[in-house]
Parts: sequence; structure tokens; C-alpha cells
Amino acid sequence: MSVGSIIAFRSPVDSSKTIIHRISGEKSEAKTRIFYTKGDNNKAEDLWEVEEPQVLGRVIGAIPFLGNVSAAMRTPVGFGGLVVLPAAFLLLSNIRLVRRGIEEEIERRARRLVAGKSPGILLIFIFSAFSGALMAISGYKLAEAIFSSFSSLAGISFATKDYVAPPAPVLLLPLNNSYRNTAGMVMDWSDVSDFENMSPAVYYIYQSARNSGFSPLAYQSGNLSVSQIPAPGTPDGIYWWRVKACDTLDNCSGWSSVFKMTIDSTAPSMPSWVTPADNSYTNQSQNILLDWSNSTDANLAGYEYENTGPGGTWKSVDYCGLLTTSQIPNSQIGPGGTCINAPAATLSVDGVYLRMVRAVDLAGNKSVWSATFKLTRDTVNPTSVFSTPSSGVEYAGVPITIGGTSTDNYTIDSVSLYYSDYTSSCSASYSLITTLDNALNNTPYNFSYLWTPPSSGSYCIKARATDLAGNIEASPVIENVDYYKAPTLEAKRSADSHNVIVDLSGLSPYQSYSYRVTYKHDGIDEAYSGSVTLSGEDTSSRSFVLGSCSGEACVYFEGISDLTVNIDVYTPGGSVYHLSQAL
Repeated sequence: MSVGSIIAFRSPVDSSKTIIHRISGEKSEAKTRIFYTKGDNNKAEDLWEVEEPQVLGRVIGAIPFLGNVSAAMRTPVGFGGLVVLPAAFLLLSNIRLVRRGIEEEIERRARRLVAGKSPGILLIFIFSAFSGALMAISGYKLAEAIFSSFSSLAGISFATKDYVAPPAPVLLLPLNNSYRNTAGMVMDWSDVSDFENMSPAVYYIYQSARNSGFSPLAYQSGNLSVSQIPAPGTPDGIYWWRVKACDTLDNCSGWSSVFKMTIDSTAPSMPSWVTPADNSYTNQSQNILLDWSNSTDANLAGYEYENTGPGGTWKSVDYCGLLTTSQIPNSQIGPGGTCINAPAATLSVDGVYLRMVRAVDLAGNKSVWSATFKLTRDTVNPTSVFSTPSSGVEYAGVPITIGGTSTDNYTIDSVSLYYSDYTSSCSASYSLITTLDNALNNTPYNFSYLWTPPSSGSYCIKARATDLAGNIEASPVIENVDYYKAPTLEAKRSADSHNVIVDLSGLSPYQSYSYRVTYKHDGIDEAYSGSVTLSGEDTSSRSFVLGSCSGEACVYFEGISDLTVNIDVYTPGGSVYHLSQAL
């Protein structure tokens, strides 16, 4: 085999077909001959390369220009001259032979006809007359079994009419069983070429329906020149869609496979925050429950969460993906960039954080962002400073004023006051005096409270401030505050009004007391005075005569007026508590 030889080989495009073309060139690769081929009636070489093992054999005999004749048959003039005219001639000839009814004459005329024609012309005549008829009555199947679109026989190409439909398209987007909104939606499928480029231009027909049986149709397109169709106005609902391809001769493929899609262009409802409350505080770095209300949507996919704070802004895409529940049980407050919702994670950044959440459905519709809630992370303990009382100060019979100032980097929620007994040191057991709530939650917070201890004694007092984040200070303590409960004075005149009786109680913690009893009679001032040292006794009683006595003989005054008893009780530290009663 060499250049110019006619060979038969399996079609590289469809191995079930045999092609007979002429060798137009050759090359050798890896000890294998590779041929380039061309049909005599084709203007260009074939696009394929034929390796030597693909060659079925060499064609020895060939009818010259038979391909040109076949090509001419495709024109109106050629078809009339080479097919219609010879066929009509043969038909008329046969009618004439039948009319005569003389078998011998028919045979004689046939032999004469054969004897008078050259074999080549006869073959052309017979093939031209009957091959066209054979193609017409047999259809594509038989013709395609013999010839491809351009097949060569002995160096001459034959062309057949295109009865083959393009292949069915392959649906691409939207994916089967997908959810879509109609924003920018395009129905897309694979490009299709006509069978062996017989009739290259291809158009498409698109159908959609609300049921898989496609009856009735929701929409059918016209002839589409491109392999897609925009669908921005499709109403919400479930649809099935399919496509077929047709060539310019209206040979159409079967329908493609059917895809199902759900159109949803309605956004979910906006979620609302539940916890933590807006403008709240926390001292935690993890395990903070962020909870919001469920969004309403038939195709709800989940939620997107966004947090802005001292560490930057991060969204739920950095938070281990889309959230599928309406809360974050182990959330982190702070910068994102990595998945940080693990309970073991810690965060040491204090500051103000703003958060919002929105719902996302399967079609990609997103609700509006929720209201922005503020959460402050504060891990700094507040501090308090006492302004009063002072350590070692005695309070005799009057309430102790406890005052001071509490400060924090954000807020003061309350200040609790406690006391314990003091001997040589403060007792470990403290009792609550009161809790002062800071209604304004401002800082600094100035507090003041009047405290009357339950009994006389020495006490320790401490303050414990708490901020809104729950941080509690390491409390300051005032030691050794001495309190002396006020003693009681009860003065009265005797039944005969000759004496004034003075009774004192509650004296046990005091060191001494002094007394002064004054009165008038007949315009003359009279008085008794003196002091008494106490040795731990709790009561004391004295009687004073309202008159003049000499020994046991007394003259009692009449007309007593302005009778007053004054008592000064002294503490060991020198503090004085004054008692007075008028009779």
C-alpha cells in the first residue's frame, strides 16, 4: 500500500462502519505506518489518522469517477439525468417489452442491448438507475449500513440523505433535586452537534411542567439556538424540565433525562434574639448560650451568625459552617478565622461585642439581619474603698456610718456589706448587713449606709462590690470597730414625791458614768452630782432625796419644779453617751 492506493478500513468514529477512501499521505511512528485518507469527491482530507492495523484490505478494482457521478446525483439536474431519466427509460422499455408479450423478443432485445453497450457504461447505467430507487424505497437504515455520510467505494464518494437525529442533550444546571431562587437563574444543558455534521446547525426545545408527566406543560420554548434559556420570572413551586435537540432537517433527538427543581424566591422570616439580652454582660469566654427564635420557611436550611468585637468581625462560615439550629450552645465571643466553638477554647479579650443573625433557606434566600444585640465581656473585678468608719473608732449608742466608693471598668451592679466579730482578729464567719443596689449601674458608685450592730462589741466590716458581668471583688475589710449600744435611763419620783429614783441598764461595756440631778423649789436651784465606776455590771440604780436631810431626819421640799436627770456614760476609749430625762 502506498500513496494513491484505495483501502478499506474501520471508521475511527464508528467501528461498526467500513470506509473506502484513497491514501493521500503516510508517516511512520514506532514501526507503525499511519495513513492519511481522502474521498475523491471530498475537498479536504479526512480529520482522522488510520493506523496500519485498522486497514481491512486494499481495493484492487475501482470504477473511475463513480463518486463524482454520485455527487452529481444530489443536484436536481444530475438526479434527473442520472436517476429519473434512466429509470423512466427502463420503465418504458419494460412496458414495451410486456406489450409485445413475446418472451423471445424480450430476450433478443435484451441480449442485443447488452451486446451493444460497453460493460462500464452498462454498470453505470444500471447502478445509477436502481441505486437511487433503492435509497428511496429502503430508507436510511439500509443506506447507512452501506455508506456513511461520505463513504468511498473504489475512489468515488457516495453521499446519503441525513435521517439521523442529533444525540439528546445532557442537563447541567440547576442540578437535579436542587432548590433555586430565580435571581439570575439560567436553565443550562450540554451543547450538541449533529450526527457526523451532516446538517450542522442544531436548535433546542425546552419544556417545563408542574408534574413529571409533563401534562399540562408549564412552559415550552420555541427553537433555541443556544444551549440555555434564562428563567428569571418562574413562579415559586416544584418543576420538572427537559430538553431535546433537532437539526436543520428537523431530525430531533429524544427528550433528555428529566430534572426536578424547587423554585423558592421567598426569603425566610427574620429571627429574633432570645438570650443573652441586649446590653448584657458576661465574664465567660466560652459556653455562652446564644439563642434566637426559629425562622419560618418551608425550605429552611439554617442560619448565618455575625459577630463584631475587639478582635474583628467573623461570620458563621468561620464558625464551623452554617448553623442548623437556632442557638449556639458552646459559642465563643471574639475574633474568628478558625472554628472556635469547641468548649476547650478560651478567649482573653474583654470588650463590647455586637451580634446579629439571619436565616438562610435551601434556595439561597436570606432573611434580613436581626436586630443588633450588644454583649460586653468583662473579666476585671471591681474594687471598693471605705471612707468610713475607721479602724479602732468607738461608736457609743449611735449607728455606724459605712461609706465608700466602688469602681469598675464598665459597671457596678451592687455592693454588699458584711460584719463579723473581732477579738484579736476578724472572725472567718461573716454575716450580711445589707446589699445596696446601684440602680444606675454607673461607675464609680458612692455608697453609704447607717448600721446599728445587734449588740455592743468589736466588729470587722467589709464591702463586696459586684459588676453586671458577675465579677466579685476581693473585699476590703475594716478591723476593730467598737460599738457600744446605748444604755437605758429610767427616772421617776417616788410615790410620796419625796425622792427621785434613777435606774440605768445596758452599762456592761461602759467604764463609768456621771450623773447630775437638778430641780427648783421656791425659786432656789438644787442639784446632786457625782460619778460611778463600773466593773462590768450591766445595771445601776440610785435614789435622790428631794429635800434637806441631816442624818436620817429629812425636810422634804414642796413646790418642786424643773426636775431633770442627766447621765453621761463613758467608754474605755473616752467616748461619751449622754442620757437625759425631765420629770
